[in-house]
Order: sequence, then structure tokens, then C-alpha cells
Amino acid sequence: MESQKKQITEIKQELEKQSSVDTLQEKQITHLEKELEKQKEKTHFAINVSLKAIKALQNETKKQIGTALIAAFGFLIALVWKDTITSYTSYIVSFLKFPSPESFQMFYVSILTSIIAVFGIIFVNSWMPKQEDLLKNKLLT
Repeated sequence: MESQKKQITEIKQELEKQSSVDTLQEKQITHLEKELEKQKEKTHFAINVSLKAIKALQNETKKQIGTALIAAFGFLIALVWKDTITSYTSYIVSFLKFPSPESFQMFYVSILTSIIAVFGIIFVNSWMPKQEDLLKNKLLT
């Protein structure tokens, strides 16, 4: 009988030890689950930041390619108009009959072409929207 009581006491002690180990393991599991959630949040945040950076890079790339294409078309237009403006300017210079050798004729054409180009730049600048207006519109939307 005494031996059974002793065994029962040992079993109770062993169960208590096991219970405390179980409690400790549950706390560790809970702690690890919280850490896992924190890591998931950090991962989601990093993914979102990366996706935003990729999207911004794509938009900037499209913007730069668009700007380059517009500049190329503008250059093409300028080359076409160069000949036209030079031809008409030469006609005006010859019509005005400036008394000078041929080398000065080219000089007069260059000056008159520059004056026409300056007026063209002034006209285009007055037609284009101002940077402040673009910023205001961007802030309002």
C-alpha cells in the first residue's frame, strides 16, 4: 500500500512537472506566433514598398521614353521647317536687295532666321502652361 502511495505521489509530481513544461511550451508557442505575425507584417510592408517603387520606376521610364520620342519628333519638325524658313528668309533678303557680297547674304539670312525663331519661342512659351499652374492642378487632383 505504501508503495502504491509512493508511486501515486511520484506520478502526481511527474504530472505537475509535465504540466509546468506544457505551460512553458504554450507560452513559447504564443510568443513565436506573435513573432511570426510581426514578421508577416514586415514582409507585407516590404512587398508594398517594393511594388510602389517598381510602379514609380515604370512610370518614370514611360515618362522619359515619351519625352525622348516627343523631342525626336520635335527635332524632325525643326529640320523640316529649317529649310522652309531659310528659303523664305533668303527670298526676303534678296527681295530687300542688301548691297553685299554672298557671304554677307548668309549672315543676313542667319540674323533674320534667329529673329523669327525668337518670336516663335516667345509664342510657344506663352501658349504652354506654366510650371506653377501644373503644380496647382496636380495638388488639386
